[in-house]
Amino acid sequence: MEPLLIVLAIAFFGLVVIGVPVALIRIGSLQRQITQLRADMTRVAPHAPAETPKPEADGAAEPEDTQPQEASAARPARPAATPASEVAPVASTPAANPPVPPQREDSEPPKAFVFTQNRFDELAAWLKENWVLAIAAASLAFAGLFMVQYGVEHGVLTPFWRVMAALGFGAVLVAGGEALRRRHGDDGADGDHDMRYLPSALSGAGIIVLFAAVLAARHLYEMIGPGTSLAGLCVVAALAIVIGWFYGPALAAIGIVGAGAAPFVVGGASDAPWLFYYYFLLIAVMALGIDTVKRWAWISVLGLFVGLGGMWLLYLGGAGTLHFAFALLLGTLAALTIPVRSLVPDHGDAAFWQMRAKAGGKAKLPGFPTRLAGGAILNASVAGLLIVMANAGIAEVWLGFGLLLVLAAALLLWASGASALQDQAVLPAGAFLLALCLHGMERGLLVRELMRGVTAEPDITMPQTQWGLYVLVAMGVLLSLMAFWRMARAAGAQSGTEAQAAVGFALGAAILAPGVFFILEFTWPAVRVLGTYPWALTAMALAALMTLLAERAARGGDADGRRKLRVALLAIAALTLIAMALFLLLTKTALSLALAAMIVLIVLIDRKFDLPVLGGFIQIGVAVITYRLVLDPGFFWAVDHDSAFEVFVAYAGVIALLAGAWWLYGGAGGKHPLRLGGRLAVESAVWLIALVGAAVALVRIFEDDIVTHWGLGLLALIAGASILVQAHRLPASRWLPVRVIRFALMGLSGLAMVLLLGMQASIASPLVNFLSTGSNLVLGPPLLDSLALAYLPLAMLFAFAAKRFVPDRRLGYALYALSGLYAVTYLVFEVRRLVRGRDLSVPGVTDAELYVYTVLMLVASVGLLLYAYLRRSTLLRKIAMAGVALTIAKVFLVDMSGLAGLTRVFSFMGLGLSLLGLVWLNRKLDAGWGDGGDDGAGPAPAPGPEPEPETGPDPEPSDAPEKPKARPVRPAKDD
Repeated sequence: MEPLLIVLAIAFFGLVVIGVPVALIRIGSLQRQITQLRADMTRVAPHAPAETPKPEADGAAEPEDTQPQEASAARPARPAATPASEVAPVASTPAANPPVPPQREDSEPPKAFVFTQNRFDELAAWLKENWVLAIAAASLAFAGLFMVQYGVEHGVLTPFWRVMAALGFGAVLVAGGEALRRRHGDDGADGDHDMRYLPSALSGAGIIVLFAAVLAARHLYEMIGPGTSLAGLCVVAALAIVIGWFYGPALAAIGIVGAGAAPFVVGGASDAPWLFYYYFLLIAVMALGIDTVKRWAWISVLGLFVGLGGMWLLYLGGAGTLHFAFALLLGTLAALTIPVRSLVPDHGDAAFWQMRAKAGGKAKLPGFPTRLAGGAILNASVAGLLIVMANAGIAEVWLGFGLLLVLAAALLLWASGASALQDQAVLPAGAFLLALCLHGMERGLLVRELMRGVTAEPDITMPQTQWGLYVLVAMGVLLSLMAFWRMARAAGAQSGTEAQAAVGFALGAAILAPGVFFILEFTWPAVRVLGTYPWALTAMALAALMTLLAERAARGGDADGRRKLRVALLAIAALTLIAMALFLLLTKTALSLALAAMIVLIVLIDRKFDLPVLGGFIQIGVAVITYRLVLDPGFFWAVDHDSAFEVFVAYAGVIALLAGAWWLYGGAGGKHPLRLGGRLAVESAVWLIALVGAAVALVRIFEDDIVTHWGLGLLALIAGASILVQAHRLPASRWLPVRVIRFALMGLSGLAMVLLLGMQASIASPLVNFLSTGSNLVLGPPLLDSLALAYLPLAMLFAFAAKRFVPDRRLGYALYALSGLYAVTYLVFEVRRLVRGRDLSVPGVTDAELYVYTVLMLVASVGLLLYAYLRRSTLLRKIAMAGVALTIAKVFLVDMSGLAGLTRVFSFMGLGLSLLGLVWLNRKLDAGWGDGGDDGAGPAPAPGPEPEPETGPDPEPSDAPEKPKARPVRPAKDD
């Protein structure tokens, strides 16, 4: 019998909440039409006032209906001057100058907030004026509550008569308030200001007492069952809604606050605390039902705050999870429907994502029903997240996921006609992904249950729980399918607002199902529970689904003109899942090759279907490939842990595939930033991987000890090449986080390079035997030995960086200086190797070594002097002469004391002859220095008349104004 009573109560309550407002709205519309017709008759017949209906004739008309009539009757002058022939058109077109009827709130510009400072000021002013009235209402409500408690404590009446006394007292208060309202009004609009808000105080107190009486009958005396008590609460709530339509906001506020406080004041224990969830739900629905007619707005917010807040207090107090989730879901659905007076949400104002848009110079703000729905949806999403995180039980965890899924489905499917709610599906969908991630990271109940089946002993039969992973994946698929359906509908919509959201729904379809899979992969033990191959097949199945959705999107509508972007998003999702399946199945070399082949296929897809957005995915794929071949497993794996053939296939195969992708990308055409960024990423990755591959090959050819002058030099070369690669990609990185990441990578690579170069110059220098392991010995044939491997690539790297990547001139000079330093270091060490052998750490310097250094310094100075003449560079000429001076100083300071015998004779003889030739050469260069060059003339003398205008520029401006003065004189002489 109780379920039948519950169904009847809900049906009765639904009729009251939906049917009565619709009837009242329809009656109000008819009354406005009658008022408008009366005003039209007044304009048509201005000289027949006797025939004009009097306001008193319509005794049932409300005061606001008589105001337009009186206003139209007070303006008879303009219609009186109108000819009779023009009266009929006016009468037939009442829209020409009709009185403005009362408009509903939806047609007005939405206000920014409900609880503004003005609202609180008005509340303070009202309480200042009517504080005695508020205390009187609270006293009457407490009187009814204490009446029940007194009967409990003293046993004066039987439980039945205690409840009946409370019901009778509440009914008397409501009846008294209604009698006063009918006679004197409630808000003083009838002129009786002495009785303002007295009816609201009495009726509000009566509603509170009635609620308390029903609760006492159930939870104090257990006179009635849950179904009967719920039906009684529905009847009281329906009564409150009906009388709330005729009273001012004071009644609604008193009833809401008092009804919310009644269960805590009555007290007592209950064997069915879940019933209070629906009690607070009725309070919220009661407030929404009153406000859907009166349009006070703040009453709806107050009702939701009290109703949903009471549910949260019950849940935190341990009243149960199932009824909390169900009541919260019903309250959210009520917040979506009752304010718009429709069983299906049809919010047509601005959405939250449109708040940045401008309409008529003002920001487009969502209407109040949209903001109210957003708050309710946010509350329910947070509730679903906390239910999952509470880990109260396996059933409760699934309940939390189910609540979020149902909320998302309601917004994507049921509320598909509400354009203002199209972005609010992000809340439950995002909460679903967040709950899934946090539950996996904290090893929640579902994760522990999955691990029980994996770690159990072989002879113990454990329940099969693998289906839970597939259910979660199916939930993600369902979310993606619903988002895709909304995308397809929006892409073919005629409304501009709906069409603009198509890309957002496409993004949701591309993220939700793959997002669930990746969260399960990285935070849940999916591979351990299911195995690698079944989990990889799951990824491929999802990739097939994303491919199908991309194909359907390519054939769908294009109302927003961004079909290619939507297709690209779904295609990227499919390619990402394919890459994940490859990660699960393939070995290191096969995976690198497969990813590079995928880059080639993506480039072909871009060329075929003109999808430049795929350039972003190409940049991510190239970053993953570079990370694998450089860092993890990277350089050390290639050197130590695999065969030479497999390493060669990994590096050479990837370089060949990426080079092919770069060549194909050149034919894609277009100047799209993402396409240019993708091609730039492929190009830089080819060079970086080639450098790392060359370093790997050289290390494998030579010894395996990497802490040597050449090993550290190669590692420093790789770090420097990484810096240049990031600098090469930087112009195409327009997104600030990406630029920050690139600068961070450049900083880390620079720090690594400085450390490696410091170790190369100290503990691994060939001049010292610091490690005492023979690692400082020079390897290889002369000139093409380990010294060339250690220093020449670094010299070329610094010179290339200064030439290509450094716009600052001073920094460029510093890099050129570093390049020259490493080149000179190679020459010096190579000379010592030729003279002293493989071990450069032997003490002392021989005569031949000193003599060769002198010759090399002279040759280098002369060569630099000739190059300076070709470039007409004064700076290079000064550096060359400084080299000559350094050579002279070496001969006189070092060779004089270090050399002996004929070596010293020939050293000074060669120096003298060389300096004589250098003087002659310098004079020849001075004579031809001013013929042209890059950076100006040198010190060569020039003819006498030419420097004068340069040193004295004053005569040129003085002659310039004299020429135009002489021009008009010459024609006069010719004439």
